[in-house]
This record gives sequence, structure tokens and C-alpha cells, in this order.
Amino acid sequence: ACRPFDAAADGFVLGEGVGVVVLKRLEDALRDGDRVYAIIRGAGINNDGKSEGPMTPRLEGQVAALAQAYADAGVAPDTI
Repeated sequence: ACRPFDAAADGFVLGEGVGVVVLKRLEDALRDGDRVYAIIRGAGINNDGKSEGPMTPRLEGQVAALAQAYADAGVAPDTI
């Protein structure tokens, strides 16, 4: 029996998927007349370290990644 996220779980099931995001510099997109859906102003990454399991992120790690992205973008969280 497969019991993901259960206290009795003893592993996890691997899955596969794919996604694509095509990025272009803003100045190039505007020059080429492309439709601009969004502008990425900042990014943040983090490794949560030891947690309950591979699919259970830790709050502290998520907050740290968000704080890094806000700082990188130069925006305050309450403006988003």
C-alpha cells in the first residue's frame, strides 16, 4: 500500500513531469514587439535542510526564500 504523507510511510513514489518557461530580456521583447506577460524582478532559493520528509517543506526555509526574493527585487512584501 502506498501511504504518502502518512506517519506509516516508509518511502515515496517517484514521478516525472516537464514544464517550460521561455524567458527573454525585456528590452529584446519590447524591441521585437512581443507581448509581455510578466517581468521577473527578483529570485530566491533555499534548501530547507532536515525536515519531516522530502515533500514537507519547513516554514523557516520558505520564509527565508521569500525574504531573499523580495530583497533581490528591491520590493517590500506588502506591496505585492
